[in-house]
Amino acid sequence: MNEITYISFTSPILKKRAQLIAGSLGLELIDSKELQENVVVVDHEYISLKIAGFKKEFYVDFLSGEIQHRVQHPTKESILSACGVKKGKTPSILDLTGGWGRDGYILANAGCKVLLLERDPIVHLLLEDGISRLKQQRSINIASMNIEAKDYLSRFMGDDAPDIIYYDPMRAQGKKAPKNKKEMEVLRSMVGVNNDLEQIVAMALKSAKERVVVKSANSKLDLSIKPELTLKGVNTKFDVFFTVNKN
Repeated sequence: MNEITYISFTSPILKKRAQLIAGSLGLELIDSKELQENVVVVDHEYISLKIAGFKKEFYVDFLSGEIQHRVQHPTKESILSACGVKKGKTPSILDLTGGWGRDGYILANAGCKVLLLERDPIVHLLLEDGISRLKQQRSINIASMNIEAKDYLSRFMGDDAPDIIYYDPMRAQGKKAPKNKKEMEVLRSMVGVNNDLEQIVAMALKSAKERVVVKSANSKLDLSIKPELTLKGVNTKFDVFFTVNKN
């Protein structure tokens, strides 16, 4: 996993903000000229990551052309069908692995109330920054929390349980798997892989009011329980486990 220990800023007036973030995350504040790699950068427009081996900077932008293309073509989004989203039906959704937040945004844009969980504090920082900038442009019901999925599921359920729990576990990159996009490579290096798939799904099944949706590549899930519905796309599939009348 990439270890990020530094934070910098692009303008003197941003120094105080960078200091506050540094204090909350235990990062070392440095001048922007001192280090160019593996550093959090506070800019006027957004907070980003500069990672060794990558020329581009990484940040969360829900208004980018790529994701706007997705929201403009909702019929192509299998995630909406998998989560039971349709006209007149916008369930509350708990996304256990927020990451860059793109799937959560697709769901929120369709009218769902979405809470994203992200265990890595720096990825969560970028996610929060992206959400903040998004909400300056439009009203949308999406939020995030820096917490492990298992901790949330064990402590925060009850009457506030979501209708749908969505889980996109990070898996190790197989030797024969196609090379991931740069964003996925960096995300995997930051958050690590999920080795507790069975436990998380079991906990989610006890918590969700209606269904649990697990996203994966087009490969078999290594679970002792079998999904009741599977929706396949070009590169991904969604396994759906219904929980209504089972809890």
